[in-house]
Amino acid sequence: MVSIFLEGFLKSPTRRELIAPILGRLGKGVSDNRDWVISEAVRGTQPSRIKIFDTLSRTAAALVSGKAVKQLAKELEAASKDHDHRIYEKIEEALAETRK
Repeated sequence: MVSIFLEGFLKSPTRRELIAPILGRLGKGVSDNRDWVISEAVRGTQPSRIKIFDTLSRTAAALVSGKAVKQLAKELEAASKDHDHRIYEKIEEALAETRK
């Protein structure tokens, strides 16, 4: 069951204005903790018994993760300034799921 507070938030026409600063803070948090996020992604790679494969997979994970983290921070920051950013559609979908 959805709480009264959440139901009011879901009905609010200004909810994107309320969400925007949160997205900005999330973007800053991702950016400020970039190294930790990347290390967590690298740590999640499957170790290989063959040292070179293990090194290559961890290096690839770090490169891909680094680019993904940078892009995520950039997208969150952009969304915090643009209430029509595409990320709001996903947020709206997630909020709609809370009603079910």
